[in-house]
Amino acid sequence: YCTSWSPIDEEYSYTINGDTIIGSIQYHKLVTPFVQINNTGCGRFSNLGYVGCIRQSIIDKKVYCILPNETIEHLIFDFNLQLGDSIPTIPSPLCYSKLFISQVDSVLIGSTYRKRWTAGGLEIIEGIGSNREFLKPNCEIIDGASGMLTCFGQNEVTVYPDSFNNCFLINNSYPSFKSKTSVKLFPNPFNLSMTVSINSDKAIMFIYNALGQFTREVSIYSFSTIINRNSLSVGIYFYKLLTEDGKYASGTFVVN
Repeated sequence: YCTSWSPIDEEYSYTINGDTIIGSIQYHKLVTPFVQINNTGCGRFSNLGYVGCIRQSIIDKKVYCILPNETIEHLIFDFNLQLGDSIPTIPSPLCYSKLFISQVDSVLIGSTYRKRWTAGGLEIIEGIGSNREFLKPNCEIIDGASGMLTCFGQNEVTVYPDSFNNCFLINNSYPSFKSKTSVKLFPNPFNLSMTVSINSDKAIMFIYNALGQFTREVSIYSFSTIINRNSLSVGIYFYKLLTEDGKYASGTFVVN
């Protein structure tokens, strides 16, 4: 709250913007391209431009970050936590108490279950991170603004909270909706094949599995194209479709 009656209300996105080397270690650079202020009386709270860099240790199942104007690496996510463990956090003078894991279970993301750690209102989901604001302390805060994760997208497909919404990049043309094209998939779910119907005669369809891993690329040369199941296993799939004239569509289909 910037006053007792006026809350800070803003939206923005973090996106990977190239790589950098710090101390011989490679990191992904993160930027916030724009902050959409929904309550102009409070001004902007969050930073613009470069906001830090991260690296993932796949073997250790941990994520680290270095904040702007720092060289110290902070552990921000540890996907090995057990009941009673304290949650790693970026140091902050606003933190007055650590958070401790009170529950470990799993949550359905797409068609697969991912491990989830809970500490009060904080949730950490394997492969996604915190349900709070990214690159901010995961602790009990004395005072100050706190944020929530609206959505998490990968390969332009929304992974969290569900696959039926799009995480559009929030930039200076907020939001940056690309020109969309109409796509119909039928039958959906399907067993052996499905028909893709679009209002363009040339497009490329990229297919990803429930974990966001690239599975197949399909070239479309007519307004109606049949896609055979072939090696696709049972489950939910995401697709991203780009037409020759630059229009875009995305969604899901099910193989049963």
